[in-house]
Amino acid sequence: MTSWKESLFLSAQKYPDKNVFVDETTNFSYRRLDDITDRIKSIFVDKGVDKYPRVLVILPRGAVSAAILASLLCCEAVGLFLDVKISEDELRTVIDKVRPHAIISSRWLNQPSQGFSQDISALLNSSLPLQLIFLNSLKENEEAPSGLRWLLHTSGSSGEAKAVMISAENLWQRAVTEVADFSLTSQDTIFNCLSFSHDLGLNQVLCTLCVGCTLFIKSRSVTPFLPALQNTGAVGVTATPLVWIDFLKNHSEPVVTNLRYLTISGGALSRSHELQLRRVFPGTKVLKTYGQTETFRTFINDSESADLGRLISGVSIKVTPEGELVHYGNTTMLGYLFQAEQSLKAFDADGGVLTKDLVEVDPAGKFFLKGRSDDVVKRFEQRFHLCEVEGIFKSFASVHEAVAVCIEAPAGDWRQYCLGVFVELKENTKATSEELLQQVQQRVSYFKVPDKVIVLAQLPRTVSQKVDRMQLKQMLKVEVLV
Repeated sequence: MTSWKESLFLSAQKYPDKNVFVDETTNFSYRRLDDITDRIKSIFVDKGVDKYPRVLVILPRGAVSAAILASLLCCEAVGLFLDVKISEDELRTVIDKVRPHAIISSRWLNQPSQGFSQDISALLNSSLPLQLIFLNSLKENEEAPSGLRWLLHTSGSSGEAKAVMISAENLWQRAVTEVADFSLTSQDTIFNCLSFSHDLGLNQVLCTLCVGCTLFIKSRSVTPFLPALQNTGAVGVTATPLVWIDFLKNHSEPVVTNLRYLTISGGALSRSHELQLRRVFPGTKVLKTYGQTETFRTFINDSESADLGRLISGVSIKVTPEGELVHYGNTTMLGYLFQAEQSLKAFDADGGVLTKDLVEVDPAGKFFLKGRSDDVVKRFEQRFHLCEVEGIFKSFASVHEAVAVCIEAPAGDWRQYCLGVFVELKENTKATSEELLQQVQQRVSYFKVPDKVIVLAQLPRTVSQKVDRMQLKQMLKVEVLV
């Protein structure tokens, strides 16, 4: 396995003036990135933390933040990218969990452990006031597990937030797998529109370094998505359903691009949206991918079929008698940082990741996602999956998205759980909570009828754009218990 530093050095020798990271206002060549890496490494050496320092990066997504992530990777730091909008309270929680040696940020941080800081804005020719902040608790930091090379912070949208540990081999295999599946070469430009806190956004940085291509980062500017895509000549784009749904609001006719592939990742598009996407990008391979932060990709499907598709190279799976999917392979995480008990619960006896996703296998051997093992609810002494209720609401003509959540009912309440469904309506449609409740009462058994149906203009989401189920549970508590 080639090291990231060696890969960058070779690219800097082959293509010294070629751009590695580009956004609407900034670019970095391979030679310049190699120099930045050496200089950042020397700063850590001077501070006596040259051996795998854990570094939080809190920056807007763009060429500058991509360059910093790549430099940390190449100088053998253990990075963790956080959205710049993270609150001070959430940041303190992350610091308590990760126990970092340093933070790189463009915003003022009110951290009691803040110590020596160095301005690195000039190093990156950045208009942002970039600070490399070393923490006072540096020497007291607990040593992380051997082999740790990167961290991914889970959103905690449905439970306790965790820092997923990624090994050097894991990082390399994630990049090599994507390079092979997408047939990437050094001549290509790939298009980024996902946060680097997202495992798929980070992996685009890895692929760029691995193959020596160019990554264009579409930052949060006024530049429309399609012109940016066309002007860069990008051959591939990885995006979530939310990105594509927003894009399709304004595009229904075929467009001309250089795209060889696009992915639907991090969730599923509706059948109608998928067909529209295929019409808008004729001749582009549409790839639906399935995976988790803990496993990276497990399946990839390049057809219109509703199954999960084929297994990614190097991955094997097992389905438990209860129907839970277990993932094995060299893209599997090491565990959760400083959370030994949760790490043990995440794996089976053979080292496979317990995904908590339930699948069915048809007679032809195709796999279909059916729901989550942790969304099973017992209500009125009857068991069912929350996704069953969500599916009914999503079938209504006016409903764009529906999320069902449960909270424990008060002691002695025979319902056992209070059930709430939060609904986001389609554009230019109307429906009241009462109307939706009446509709669902005609379609489901009594134990699946929600206590509350709440229509929201927009469902709350975490910084990684997942539905924030914890916030919805708090909202339901206010509605039914207070």
